Order: sequence, then C-alpha cells, then structure tokens
Amino acid sequence: MHELATNAAKYCALSNQLGRVHTSWSVGKPNVHHQFNVRWQERGGPRVTPPKGKGFGSAVLEQVMAEYFETPPQIEFAADGVGYEMVGSLEAIAPQADPST
Repeated sequence: MHELATNAAKYCALSNQLGRVHTSWSVGKPNVHHQFNVRWQERGGPRVTPPKGKGFGSAVLEQVMAEYFETPPQIEFAADGVGYEMVGSLEAIAPQADPST
C-alpha cells in the first residue's frame, strides 16, 4: 500500500485536489481455502500513461507480491486511473496456527 500511495502522490490521483483512491478488501470461502482480495483504484488524477520502464516499485508490486499468491497481482494503467488487485489464499499471507500447540 505504501508503494501505491507514494506513486499516487507523486504522479497520479493524489497529485491533485480532485483525485481519489478507493481501496477495498474481502475474505471469502470459494472452496476449502479462504480467498483474500485487495483492490486499489485511482480516479480523478492526471491522465495515466503506462510507464516506459519498470523500477523498484514495480518489482515490489508485481514480483515480490507474486511470491505470496497463486495468481500474480494485476496492475492496470487505464487512462482514467491506476488499478491494482491481489487475489489469493489467505493462508499464503497469514498461516493458520496449529491448534495443538
């Protein structure tokens, strides 16, 4: 979240007074595993253009977070705002405690 907020403040929705960020998260039970979903959506900022290169922030948002989830995180560079979504098993980021200990 820190990386997304920093980029939004420098370049995107939080760089002007009209921009907004909507965040949401949920935990569901689609099968046996608890499904975890986090969504970040920017609106109202300057027009977005996809970056020409990838830096440290992209590595964190894409590669590092992908190590925790079965499905790689998705970054969307839509003209009206950046979107980011992570979906995966809750156990991948918060392993369940062993009840016998």
